[in-house]
Amino acid sequence: MALSKYLGHRSPTFTLKVYTHLMPASEEWTKTAVEAVLSAWRAPDVPQNQ
Repeated sequence: MALSKYLGHRSPTFTLKVYTHLMPASEEWTKTAVEAVLSAWRAPDVPQNQ
C-alpha cells in the first residue's frame, strides 16, 4: 500500500496490474530488483531496516 501511495496510484491492486507484466517469474529475482530500485530512491540519511 505504501508503494502505491508513493507512486500516486489509487490502490495496490492498480499498482500490481500496471507493473506485474514487467516482473519475471522468478520471485527471488523480483525481490532483488525491487529492493535495488527502492534503495536508489531512499534518502541517504534514512537507515535501512535490516
